[in-house]
Amino acid sequence: MLKRPSASGTAPSLSPQRKRRWPLVALLSWCAAGGAIVHVLLALLWRDDLAEASGAMLVGHYFAFMARVFLFHAGVAMLLVIAFAMLTRRVRLGIVAAMPALVVGVPLAPSLLQGSAPPPAQAASSDELCILSINTMYGQADPDGVDRLVKVHRPDVIVIQEWTMAARRSYLPVLEGEYPHLSEVVREDAFGQAVLSRRAFTEPPRLYPPLANMREPQITAGVLVAGRPMRVTNTHLLPPIGLRYFADQRAGARSLAAWARSSDASRPHVLIGDFNAPPGTAILNAFVGDGWSEAHDTTGFARGSTWPSVGVLRHLPGIRLDNAVIGPGVIVTDARVCESIGSDHRPIVVRVRWAE
Repeated sequence: MLKRPSASGTAPSLSPQRKRRWPLVALLSWCAAGGAIVHVLLALLWRDDLAEASGAMLVGHYFAFMARVFLFHAGVAMLLVIAFAMLTRRVRLGIVAAMPALVVGVPLAPSLLQGSAPPPAQAASSDELCILSINTMYGQADPDGVDRLVKVHRPDVIVIQEWTMAARRSYLPVLEGEYPHLSEVVREDAFGQAVLSRRAFTEPPRLYPPLANMREPQITAGVLVAGRPMRVTNTHLLPPIGLRYFADQRAGARSLAAWARSSDASRPHVLIGDFNAPPGTAILNAFVGDGWSEAHDTTGFARGSTWPSVGVLRHLPGIRLDNAVIGPGVIVTDARVCESIGSDHRPIVVRVRWAE
């Protein structure tokens, strides 16, 4: 096409490169990429052994913990920055954003690329123990949903967190017929607990662990599995909703993990429930290793997010706050996250047996 001559009689020169648009978005993207790099470095390089801390050190632990909790989300956010960089031909921005995305994504790739869902749930065999963990959100979980879960998975033991009077009124009529063995601490805050079992308890359940700094019940009950008592602890650690709670959460995790690894004859073989922390954080790292493992990391499918399962945030990538930690001599045969039943946490179910 002929160009219209200018007033001077010459054709206008063409710019060798199209003028770049969206300068404000580009600036924000650069800030996000830089923030993601700091986020990833803090999450991966900060070391926390859960020793007592205060002041600036506790603040550092807190930010490192939160960086680890939202590490996957930082990687996902970088995908948006990379897409913007490709669209606007900002090569350097794309390279910088790809660095944290790769650091986050590569270790998760095997679980994210799993090709098929786990097979349908099967009834536990006689030498297995099936455990269902439910956080009721102060008794707001749907009783019909609880009933459906029980019929699908046929658990031998059910551990329940946030066991209030409302929860007791809602779920006991559904469960007590098939689960006659009950140990409970009813509280109107978030830390009531119940353990229900088809099998008789091998000894009176311990309502509180033998730990001076834990005022929240962590009910430990033993049942026979293949002729041997296996002890299951219903676990619910404090949520890290501020520095004070975070400090208490760290202290609780440190003490509970030390008890589980001790020579105490009543120590648990399985800790399952709401740890209020995902794997990879110092809280969960206190429990794994030396023969201890997290069940979903062993046999679970995909990321296994359990929170949140209600509200607008349920559409975003979730976090696995509910875990099962398995001790030496115990093998996980199945671990899965269940459908939402109206609580903010999805229930989890695991099957375990004694190692040969």
